[in-house]
Amino acid sequence: MVGGDGPKRDFLDEVWEDAKPYMVKLVVDLLVATSLYLGLYFFKLLSDRLPIPGWAGTFIVNLHSVGIVFAFAVFAGLFIIDVIDINRRRRK
Repeated sequence: MVGGDGPKRDFLDEVWEDAKPYMVKLVVDLLVATSLYLGLYFFKLLSDRLPIPGWAGTFIVNLHSVGIVFAFAVFAGLFIIDVIDINRRRRK
């Protein structure tokens, strides 16, 4: 059954070729958002070791608290922009 997997394989190749640009952008956007969150996390660890008094310290703690929401918003925004860009390029 040499030709048995032919149409199935062609279908999977076609699906992968259509999804590949989106998956690449998804991974890149995820890495950007993860880096942003990790940066905020390490900044929080640093501020725990070297506390900053007053409003600046409070601001830093609050900034880290919304960091996960901010990182997710950045991820979603970047991915939406990438999907729009990929679709525009495919139409040309």
